[in-house]
Amino acid sequence: MSEGRASAIFQVLIFGLSSIGILILTWTRPMPGMERVLSTLIGAAGILVSAIKVCHFRMAKESLVEVEAKDKI
Repeated sequence: MSEGRASAIFQVLIFGLSSIGILILTWTRPMPGMERVLSTLIGAAGILVSAIKVCHFRMAKESLVEVEAKDKI
């Protein structure tokens, strides 16, 4: 299960950071309007994916249940 959590955290970081980078480059460089709109949509979609993954990750963390194990003799 730790591989799943580590993978989810890694994906959130990758999607979030790359989306922020796309948005920064889109709005700091001169480009035609249609390209700017498309790049902005791609960057916003990446941030949305990242936010959804964070929400799922937090809900999974809150829904953990403690289990007691008894030894059989």
